[in-house]
Amino acid sequence: MRVNLITSCVSAKNTTVGDTVALTDAFAKGCNSAEEWLNTLSGKADEMLSLLDLYKGDHWSIAKNLNTLKDVTLWVVSAGLGFAHHSKLARPYDATFNKSSPNFVGNIELNKLTIDPTKSWWSLLHKNQNAFKKLVKKYPEDMYIFCSSESYLVAIENDLLDLVHKGLFNESNFLIITSNSKINKNLNRFVLKSKEKFSSSEQIKGSMVSLNIRLARYLIQASINAPYPLKKMIEVYKELDHSLPDTIRKKINRLNDSDVMNEISKLPNSSLKSATSALRALRDKGISCEQKRFSRLFAKYHSSLEF
Repeated sequence: MRVNLITSCVSAKNTTVGDTVALTDAFAKGCNSAEEWLNTLSGKADEMLSLLDLYKGDHWSIAKNLNTLKDVTLWVVSAGLGFAHHSKLARPYDATFNKSSPNFVGNIELNKLTIDPTKSWWSLLHKNQNAFKKLVKKYPEDMYIFCSSESYLVAIENDLLDLVHKGLFNESNFLIITSNSKINKNLNRFVLKSKEKFSSSEQIKGSMVSLNIRLARYLIQASINAPYPLKKMIEVYKELDHSLPDTIRKKINRLNDSDVMNEISKLPNSSLKSATSALRALRDKGISCEQKRFSRLFAKYHSSLEF
């Protein structure tokens, strides 16, 4: 059975072919529709890369590796491009369903008056058609595994619910892997939650940022050759879940940027070899800081030492 692995795009892009096209800038400069935006991303042939080569980072390297497996095909759910095959060509871009980003799709005038800008923008990218229906109807015997963050799942959930309602997605061919299942309750029965404790497993261990795709890799590799892969995948998931103790969270202390910089300065040199080792040391002290934010502050701290 062929596996269609459908995962979120990533913010890190290969920009060696040209400058990043930012969503808010494009609309500020006269772009007026989703169609014009898509044309902008395909407007310069010498500045385009396949999505397989455009994205980079830990999450994407694992996704690329899975794409090399027999019977696994990689697809992308993107706030900039919609639903796309990994071979699609595009210019480097910045558009997201993450509300904290300046290039959040809800920030452009086209979407500001809508009740849910992420759902509205997703629909506009696909001309108000279900993004996945054509593929699923063509290959009804395939498996469809969505490995994504909550914000992207919320954006696409109407299309998923439509396929569930029509019976095209069911317990034998459809699965969602996500770290947060705060999505429509009618999709919960298809969710395998990537729990924090899984990062301590030898089969999955790694960054929390890439936990979803690491779990997907483990489950796919463990089940792809089974007679009923999706059923086997769920069995393997349950075995993994039962084999690990639940994570006991320490009481954490959330600090502002200045306080984090101050705490970094107190660390011994042995913990300052990398951002990862420094962050681990702070977390051991009960100090919380998101990984991307900490990497920025760690770099800023090192820069300050040069003067």
